[in-house]
Amino acid sequence: MLPAGAALIRLQYSLVIERISVAAIRYSVSLLAFLISD
Repeated sequence: MLPAGAALIRLQYSLVIERISVAAIRYSVSLLAFLISD
């Protein structure tokens, strides 16, 4: 079993990774839409 601190750190880390990936997907989609509209 992991200590509670390590599990919490891992949870926060995965949430940060998820936010970054969502932001990257939104950025690429908006960039693609901008290129298509141009």
